[in-house]
Amino acid sequence: MLPEPTGESAVGVVSLRLVDQGRKDFLGGQPFRELMVDVRYPALPGQGERARQMTAGEAAAFGDLAGRFNYGVEPGTFDWAAVRTHAHRNAAPDTSGGPRPVVIYSPGLGDSRTFNGSLVDDLASRGYVVVTVDHTYESSGVEFPDGRVARSVVFDREPTLDLLRGIVDTRVADVRFVLDSLPDGLVDRSRVAVVGHSAGGFAALQAMHDDPRVRAAVNFDGQLSIGFDDDGTNLSSVATDGVDRPFLLVGSRPPTPSWQALLANSTGERRVETPTNATHASFTDAEALLRHDPHGLVEFNRHVVADFLAEHL
Repeated sequence: MLPEPTGESAVGVVSLRLVDQGRKDFLGGQPFRELMVDVRYPALPGQGERARQMTAGEAAAFGDLAGRFNYGVEPGTFDWAAVRTHAHRNAAPDTSGGPRPVVIYSPGLGDSRTFNGSLVDDLASRGYVVVTVDHTYESSGVEFPDGRVARSVVFDREPTLDLLRGIVDTRVADVRFVLDSLPDGLVDRSRVAVVGHSAGGFAALQAMHDDPRVRAAVNFDGQLSIGFDDDGTNLSSVATDGVDRPFLLVGSRPPTPSWQALLANSTGERRVETPTNATHASFTDAEALLRHDPHGLVEFNRHVVADFLAEHL
């Protein structure tokens, strides 16, 4: 079960299909790029049922792919479709606070946009509008409103440098397209942060490097080089150029070569956290659902991100 949010507001959620007609899909081959996002927001209390973390189609794909390969859970041994978040489906937004600061969340390779509900529901309860992004054909499974489920294609492909570069570039373009699509009125476009885990953390910092609209970024355990060995080779432009805006690095180990490069080359305010007993999975809902959070890492993750965003948004 996911822990309850700690903020003062109830949380609402709507799911939206976004289509970027101007961009060919690198992974799927379509002449356009199609995404699903969830928008979480402070809501009026007592409205709508609690949203499931994944649809049945998404849960089946997650169990076959990310659940198995990322978290060591054999298909059929955990009911991913039964997990409910603390966000209420289509609840009326609480507009009393005026336009809200925005957090865009990018998940790790293969993970669902919803697989950090412990964090994103908490942020929404604290007054943020949080947009979580499924990176289609990379996320294990993405279900669209017409019932189609687009399964990941990356688990079956040779992980070449060209593929991995394309994945990062696609993620960053997805984040920037979501920024372009933010609704007027509900959000304050001048107060935008990007948060991500693993490949999503890489995308968060790269998006800040590439797009001046991103005011702050949080990277949970994501290396900043292309490839699987963070050995100082194939460094990304965000690592070699650095950034001039605030960022938070939260890792399961001390800074690796790509993080060291970012820290050395950046002029923006930075903060680095290495919580005791953390693993790569500790920065997702696996910590609450599978490990039952024996070391209080869910609270740590929430607290460190909330403090950082309160200071910089």
